[in-house]
Amino acid sequence: MAGVLYQIDDNNEMRILGYHSKALKGPELNWSVTEQEFYAVISCLKKFETYLRGSKVIILTDHKALLFINNMKLFNGRVTRWILYIEQFNYEVQHISGRRNIVADVLSRYPPDGDLIQEDKNNSLEIAYTESEPNIELIEKLKFLSVYQLQDSESLAIIEKLKTLNTSIIKQNNKFKRYSLRNDVLYYKTNLQEVIYLPKALRQDIINQVHVEMGHQGPYKVIKYVRDRFFWKGLTKDIKNQLRACHLCQLSKKSNITYVGPCKSIITENIGDIVMADLYGPLVSGTFGYTFIFVIQDSFSKFIKLYPLKQSTAKSVVTKVKHFVEIIKPKAIMTDNGKQFVSNHWKQSMRDLNIKPIYTTVRNPRPNTTERVNKELSRLFRTLCHTNHKDWALILPKLEELYNNSYHNSTGFTPCEILYGESNEMSFDKVISKSKEKHNVEQIRQQVRKNLKEASRIRNTKFDKRNRLIKYNIGDLVKISRSSRSDADNKVMSKFNLAYEGPYVIAAIPFDNVYTLANPETNEIRGIFNAIHLLKYFK
Repeated sequence: MAGVLYQIDDNNEMRILGYHSKALKGPELNWSVTEQEFYAVISCLKKFETYLRGSKVIILTDHKALLFINNMKLFNGRVTRWILYIEQFNYEVQHISGRRNIVADVLSRYPPDGDLIQEDKNNSLEIAYTESEPNIELIEKLKFLSVYQLQDSESLAIIEKLKTLNTSIIKQNNKFKRYSLRNDVLYYKTNLQEVIYLPKALRQDIINQVHVEMGHQGPYKVIKYVRDRFFWKGLTKDIKNQLRACHLCQLSKKSNITYVGPCKSIITENIGDIVMADLYGPLVSGTFGYTFIFVIQDSFSKFIKLYPLKQSTAKSVVTKVKHFVEIIKPKAIMTDNGKQFVSNHWKQSMRDLNIKPIYTTVRNPRPNTTERVNKELSRLFRTLCHTNHKDWALILPKLEELYNNSYHNSTGFTPCEILYGESNEMSFDKVISKSKEKHNVEQIRQQVRKNLKEASRIRNTKFDKRNRLIKYNIGDLVKISRSSRSDADNKVMSKFNLAYEGPYVIAAIPFDNVYTLANPETNEIRGIFNAIHLLKYFK
């Protein structure tokens, strides 16, 4: 539908004030013809309302039924609202023939060959160029291609050969038959077309301009764009090498390959050498208002204690560590970088207990074996309290007992056997005359040391086989995988943030797979990161 607003001047000529057109869609297409024609009038009145209020308005339409707007019967709620709206104007409806309604018809109809135009539009190739500044200097250089070709040793040698050899010899020579000179410019004939032989001095600028102008696309697409216009030996290799060093691409494009450092297991020799700790939760509020579980595990015996907490504060976890010390006295305790464990209260309390606090690297909790315990806890909770989730605190002692009396794959014994020398007793053991046994604790622990080393060897071998391994050296440039979050208040989306930050230089290697990074310009320390979050940066 369409309309035009105009007025007649003193010379009786039409003076156009504005046009209006709109495509009908959805339920509008199902209205009756009269409703659609009436809607066209209403839509135009709303469009030009500021012009029309207070003036006499003549509505010209080629739909004669609209002459009887005020006499319509049995109209629906929609038409009623339109009639109430149109009554706000001082209007008169006049009928004109369709032949005289030229302007509105032109706006609301396709031209005679409209279908053909639409078909061409759908089949046309659309390429989304990014808005970039043209390289004026490069454009000027390309105007003197012949000069640059003569200054280039590779193209100069070909040009001189073409000038000395006759045409018949060139056609028979496989090395030169694809080359030709036209207007003093050297061309190379591909299977499809002739393209310019690009001298070395212009190659880097051409690659960069195509790369930037096409929205930092990858090597494959840039190669296609360049090959369509230019040729030189080693074109593919040069483009790949230059594009992999693009700073913006390295920070914005996520790698499809994950590199990790070689697997290095934490092997302890005695109970209490290293104790692992972590928080499990938040959970649905259980008995006495508990919402968290403080999980603590000895890495040698795999013995665990599960302490329910109301709050996950540094003060509450320190209290539970003091309870654990009465069972096992740790030499060191490993945690992640949660705010409870990096607080001054935690560090000072550990010093007072003569325990060394150690930490996993940022966003890499895998060295902490309590992560595996937490996974097993989830399975046990699903099994034992799926009918009433609030009962989790009541069954916590049972879960602890189950875990400590279960055989561990890496040790070959249960945690209680390693700690106390006692094996678990089944409900039917007395019936089959099997009593609870007491084993030699030291012999068990000696066997555990052997089992842990063998399990570590097998685990390391499997891990290294199924992963792509990488090791960095001091002085290497790397980029860090970003962990960004969306911020609705500041209109920030994590998907639109750069995927990496950098480059940074490897300043130190404090542990296996752990690297200290620094700013290469200021030498300011950025932090300590695991190899899993790093990728090589190409300069």
